[in-house]
Amino acid sequence: MRGAVSVLLCALLLTGCTAREHMTLTGDEIASGPCSEVMDVAVETLATLSTRECNPLGSTLVFPDGETLEIGDGGGGSSSSRSQISYGYTNVGTLGIVATRYSGACLDQEVWGPPAAVDKVVDTFGDDLGHC
Repeated sequence: MRGAVSVLLCALLLTGCTAREHMTLTGDEIASGPCSEVMDVAVETLATLSTRECNPLGSTLVFPDGETLEIGDGGGGSSSSRSQISYGYTNVGTLGIVATRYSGACLDQEVWGPPAAVDKVVDTFGDDLGHC
């Protein structure tokens, strides 16, 4: 039986965790298990990527500029490049994956993902998606 699960998103490299960085997934939002294969996923396709059947752990998000992030089991992740551009993602279970690319000051933020997943992340963390 699945109950509500609180996912702690502490993957921010520079800011650490605060109480604001918790997202609760309901039983219906928890993926049944990892996918049987890992793949490269272009972030532009996240709006149509189905995560209802499985959790894409180990798969790699590929951003338009070639930067990549591996989907881990911690609920989210982020990285920074030498050009002051940062990348992040949040795994919202069966709702999908939300990825973002932004400057160090969260200017020019780009967001990819299914609308329901993006809405849940914004409702939880605000417009900066918890990355700034």
